Amino acid sequence: MLFNQEKISKFLLLRDTLILELLYNSGMRLSELLSLRYDDIDFEQNSAKILGKGNKERICPIGIYSICALRRWVEGVGIESDGKKWIIRSEKGDRLTPRQVQNRFKFYLRHGNLPMDISPHKLRHSYATHMLNNGADLRLVQELLGHANLSSTQIYTHVNSKLLQSVYNKTHPHA
Repeated sequence: MLFNQEKISKFLLLRDTLILELLYNSGMRLSELLSLRYDDIDFEQNSAKILGKGNKERICPIGIYSICALRRWVEGVGIESDGKKWIIRSEKGDRLTPRQVQNRFKFYLRHGNLPMDISPHKLRHSYATHMLNNGADLRLVQELLGHANLSSTQIYTHVNSKLLQSVYNKTHPHA
């Protein structure tokens, strides 16, 4: 694959696709993603065991797209899926740092002519906002994100409130 004449190796393409799928489909923090090991994935339930802030453990659905990306990553590059190894790693097998992932993210933004202020953490915000806008309960989203306090999750309801106001204005006869 080429981006503006820059070749991207199969390894990077598959790994970076997996990173993006997992970040958006799970809402996990970047640090949580980089801590994932193969033993943390439940392929039957399409979920992952996440070790979050304060060493709190939670089960997080990751979705079929993430599971497919993970399978393509393992099979496509021929890496071993040893249960104790990091899922997200460098070509040498080292665990990636948050800065390395952020740099890769910026690479794709630049080559996609996308706003450069988008970050891996904004995928977490998008995940929460999309869940709430599609009817998920605020308390459920709190649990999925691993927030200790509901007030941390409520920041995502502002978009939902705008949606509610818009629907009200369009549909209520006295609006």
